[in-house]
Amino acid sequence: MAMESTSASSSKAHADPSTEASDREARVNVRRQRIEARNASKDDASRKKQLQVGESQRMRSRGRQQVADSLNQLDRRKLAGIRHVTSVRVEADDAENRRRVEEEERRHKRVEKLQQEAIDSGAKNAAVEMRWADLFEFSMPQELHNELELQNRACAEILASKDAVIREFQNQLKAKDEEYVTALKFQAEEVEKLVDRMSQQYREMQDEYELELEQMEDAFMKERDELIANNKLEIDSLFERRREMEMVYMEAKQTRDEQYLQEIESLRVRDAEDYNELKIKLETNIQTLEQQLEEMRATYQLNTEKLEYNYRVLTERDMENSATLSQQKRKLARLKDALATLIAKYNQTDARDRHQNEELTEEYRRLTKQYRDLQRKYAHFEASDSSKFDEIWLMHEEEAIRKIEKLLDADRIIHEQQLGLTWRPPVQSIRNWSHSSKAGDVAALQKLLENGDESSPDATESGNKRDENGGGNAEQDDYDDESVEAYTPPVKKISGAKLKYMLKMLASEAGFLVNGSVQQALDNLPDDEAELVKADMIMRALGVDNEEDMEKLMGYFFEDPRQEVSVGGDNSKDNNSPSKDASWGLVVGPEDVIRVIKRFVEEMNEQKRAAPVARILHRSATGESETGKKNSKRTSSTSLKAKARKAEKEYWQNIVKVFPAQKIRTMATLEMGLTHYNTALLRRKELIDDVTAMKTQNAELKNLLKQYLAAPINEDLIVPPTQMQLYQLGVFDECDDSLYPSNCVGNQLVYRISFSLGCFFSLTALLSCAVAKGCENVCCILLFQLPFYLGILLASLFIPNDFFDGYVDIARVSSALFIILQIIIILDSTYSLRDYILDKMDEADRDDDARHALLGSSFDSTQGDGRKTMWEGAYLALVFICMALSIVVLALMYMRYAECELNVIFISITLLSVVILTALSVVAWVNVGLLPSTAVSLYLVFLCYQTVRANPSASCASLHVSTEKKMQEQSGVIMNSFVAAFTVTWTSWRTSATSTVFFSSSSTKKQSEDDEELASIGLTSARLDKEGQREVEVVPEYQFHVLMVLASLYMAMVLTNWGSFDGSSSNDDEIVTMWVKAISQWVASGLFLWTLVAPAVFPNRDFL
Repeated sequence: MAMESTSASSSKAHADPSTEASDREARVNVRRQRIEARNASKDDASRKKQLQVGESQRMRSRGRQQVADSLNQLDRRKLAGIRHVTSVRVEADDAENRRRVEEEERRHKRVEKLQQEAIDSGAKNAAVEMRWADLFEFSMPQELHNELELQNRACAEILASKDAVIREFQNQLKAKDEEYVTALKFQAEEVEKLVDRMSQQYREMQDEYELELEQMEDAFMKERDELIANNKLEIDSLFERRREMEMVYMEAKQTRDEQYLQEIESLRVRDAEDYNELKIKLETNIQTLEQQLEEMRATYQLNTEKLEYNYRVLTERDMENSATLSQQKRKLARLKDALATLIAKYNQTDARDRHQNEELTEEYRRLTKQYRDLQRKYAHFEASDSSKFDEIWLMHEEEAIRKIEKLLDADRIIHEQQLGLTWRPPVQSIRNWSHSSKAGDVAALQKLLENGDESSPDATESGNKRDENGGGNAEQDDYDDESVEAYTPPVKKISGAKLKYMLKMLASEAGFLVNGSVQQALDNLPDDEAELVKADMIMRALGVDNEEDMEKLMGYFFEDPRQEVSVGGDNSKDNNSPSKDASWGLVVGPEDVIRVIKRFVEEMNEQKRAAPVARILHRSATGESETGKKNSKRTSSTSLKAKARKAEKEYWQNIVKVFPAQKIRTMATLEMGLTHYNTALLRRKELIDDVTAMKTQNAELKNLLKQYLAAPINEDLIVPPTQMQLYQLGVFDECDDSLYPSNCVGNQLVYRISFSLGCFFSLTALLSCAVAKGCENVCCILLFQLPFYLGILLASLFIPNDFFDGYVDIARVSSALFIILQIIIILDSTYSLRDYILDKMDEADRDDDARHALLGSSFDSTQGDGRKTMWEGAYLALVFICMALSIVVLALMYMRYAECELNVIFISITLLSVVILTALSVVAWVNVGLLPSTAVSLYLVFLCYQTVRANPSASCASLHVSTEKKMQEQSGVIMNSFVAAFTVTWTSWRTSATSTVFFSSSSTKKQSEDDEELASIGLTSARLDKEGQREVEVVPEYQFHVLMVLASLYMAMVLTNWGSFDGSSSNDDEIVTMWVKAISQWVASGLFLWTLVAPAVFPNRDFL
């Protein structure tokens, strides 16, 4: 550091010799000059830099300016093109607006013409109706004929005026069709014009873009040339400046070298003196360090011994780590194999799912097309049903009137011939009465709707008067009807303030009617617009689509929806409330809004259902013909529909109530006859009590008879009573004891029950394929499935015996298929049980490792070992039980059937299969464990026992005693039934648990960071993942029903010992039974052998 400071001071002295001057003023002047020179050089550099920056900015601004000009030019061209293109749409909108205005004017003219024609025809109809009363004054036929001709011409004029209006409307319809075709052509021309303009605009914009790109490219090229020239001048100036600085630096370096030589000489002298002092000091330190060295040697010796001990410890640990590392590498290889297997399975599943997705998409398209066809058919049949309903209405009306006339004739005969009284008809003519009543009802309804007062007392009084008069004022009723139709009073509009308040109340109380997605979109809108949209969505949800529905809905909230309210001042928000003005007439509160909405919707639905009745009443009231009904104007008012439904009800009630109240008094003379009739009823009651007592006695006798038939003594009888009752059915009379065995009737019943079950489950399987999920609740079972099965069972009892000729052969083939499925299910259950126990053992190990990692040395390992030991004991106990039972049964069969050669062969094959399968299960490259092999071995021994027991050979038949054979048959039936029940139960459980893993743990374990725990958990989790993938696959529900069909056929074969239909068992049938059992055993052995060998033969496939 001293040398550097000295060299720096000497360099400063040589660089600025003027600063060492003795005069202070001179030094100050020199320093001031130096500062000014430095500032001047800095100013020159900054000016040059500013000039360069300005020039570069100017060059850059030239390119940017060209880009901005080009963009502005393009924007102008785009705007002009958009205006040119959209002008077509603007012109089309303007033309459409004018057309709609003209159409509205024409519509108003049509309505006015219809109203004028209705007024004229009403006046003419009234004149015609008034002249009908004058016809009764003419007594001469010729005069009456002339008047009728005048009436006919008046009616013809009315019809001619209506036909003229109809023809005019038809001409307008034809003009509308021509106008539509013209509009289509005009729109096509406009579309072509729009496409041409778009194409022209595209070409112009393309040319404009190319031109502007060329201009920008020229601007950037000029800017590039200028930048290159400026940069070249700047680089040349920089090189010149560098040469000047190098010369200055070389001169300063020579001066510094001379100064450095002088300083080196002075340093040599001073360093020699320092060296002598340092030598003396170091020799003293050497002596001190030698003493410390001896002390350190002793310490190092002790440390050496410690290091040797630590080295030996680390060496042993290294060996252990090497062993652990090799084990981990092997586990990693196995995990990689598992990963490759999963990837292959994923690819296969993905391809299958894609194919299934395509099939489902095609199916969806097909169903959509079918649904649209169904909608068209529904519309067609709906129109057809409406027409049929009208015809049935007229037919029933004629029939009712005909019956009423017949009833009146009977009443007249009773009065005149039986009672001797003068008979007075309740109405002058039942047809005129019914027609005028309906016409009066419809007229009253129309008047109520037009006046806007549904509860008018005048209308009620007029209706009552018409009912009392009974039809004598038919002409007056018709006149009122026409006058009501001709008069149309002015209608008041709905109050806007009340409508606004009602919409706010609905939006606040019935906001759940708005869709969730729409509700989210409303949050981004202003409050006023959001309330408007929300109110519109609520009105759509309630089905309010016109002013009449809106007025009806407001009628639930206010007493008079059309009454205007006074809302004054600027404080409209405060005044626009029912609490501020009593004239609002609000009848509901916020808490009653939901109830009012429900009532409104129910009434709307009721009115929709009453629409066909309203149309029929309207037609019968106006007296139109069938052709006139189809062409007449159909009202669409919901209030008219409701009133029409009420009028229709009153009409039919009036038809029923033919007799007035006065007629009831004439029936008082029947009291004596009714008294005698009451006496007869009392006697009948006594007889009914006697019949009830006899029914009770019959029920008791039936119970006694059932007890007698169910008594155990019937089994010892040669001809039990139950068999005699079955003979009475007719289908079992062929089972003669002299020709067929005693179990003929039983076998026939078994086959019929099996046939019923097969039909029932076959239909259930078809329904399961047709729907997503079948009926699973108790109601469906009790109301549909159980009665359906009982009906099939009862029907099968009356089927002739010839119908079941080939049923036994079908049942045998189906039973063979069920046996194969049964074997597969048993193999699957054994593997599932093995996996469940191993999972529990692994779970105990993981719990122990996790607790040891958390608790450390304080963890008691005996607790976890107890759980693991329990599952290991259960596993070994199951293995020991299965193996012991297999060995004992094989030994007993060898002892019992040693004299039968064929049975010995079957037993030896079974023993060989058991030994081979057990040995393969413990081989290292198979390694499935002993539990599956011992369980399958026990099942093979059971099949072998059934095989040797079913051997009908003469050498083997002597080994069976009759009673023992019967017990063996019963035990075989029970064991086969148990195995079949286990198979069906397992399948039903797998069907209902499609989304769960078999015996899965209630919680999942996370992998630890420790390498040893990671490896052990990795294998277990991989196995669980595979099991989860296998179990999550959904089992179709129809498979369970198909299995039940096969099980019903199999149980028929088991219960009848694979016998014939009539109960006779031949030697051939027993041979078939024996070989079915033997082949079943061999198939089971082959399938289990395949499950052992397949994973090793095909390692790239997943057999889980």
